[in-house]
Amino acid sequence: QVCCWLSSDSELNTTLTQLGQLNKLFDLYRNKGDLSFTKHQELQKHLFHLQQEVSTNTYLYHADLFAEQNNITSYQLYIKQAIQVIKKSMLEANEKNQRIKELSDRIQEARRTGKVSDLESFIKPKDVTLEKEQETDITE
Repeated sequence: QVCCWLSSDSELNTTLTQLGQLNKLFDLYRNKGDLSFTKHQELQKHLFHLQQEVSTNTYLYHADLFAEQNNITSYQLYIKQAIQVIKKSMLEANEKNQRIKELSDRIQEARRTGKVSDLESFIKPKDVTLEKEQETDITE
């Protein structure tokens, strides 16, 4: 199973550092002439998109974890970090604005109600073992 988020800030920082090193490696290959300019730009764009997605998903995953604990302050902090990443992304303006609005609305909902544990999670999957137990009960 492919996981599109990381479970800690240190893992995220390490991953972003490694992607940055990979980007520098692409620069070296381009400068040596082993990599064409267009292929270099394509790979850089892909790496930037990957960095954006991993960062956004990781921040939303952490927001989900804090939502389970009903920790409104940390919940809002991680959503705001995700918003900052989205603002810097290369998404089309409409999609970017839509995602930012959805996240901002969630922050406003948390402030209004004072509860985040009841809100739907962004990324974090349901407990897989609980789902399997429920499926077993249904088939028996």
